[in-house]
Amino acid sequence: MNEPATFAIDFGTSNSLAGAWQAGRRVEALALDPSAPDPTLMRTLLYFPHGKACFYGSEAVRQYLEFEMEGRSPTEM
Repeated sequence: MNEPATFAIDFGTSNSLAGAWQAGRRVEALALDPSAPDPTLMRTLLYFPHGKACFYGSEAVRQYLEFEMEGRSPTEM
């Protein structure tokens, strides 16, 4: 049986990342944002263009620009 992994999350103001430790050794950083230039580093950003959609990381930036910088604030949800 494999030893369970321990995960670490750095939820930063600008960027976030996650890593894992298993069997006494570090596992590479996890890919959180597949469309980012570095998928292991995710922009700490959420975008809600309407009540039924949520985008995160680099996709949040793209969608924000595509929706002409309009969206919902958390108080409207």
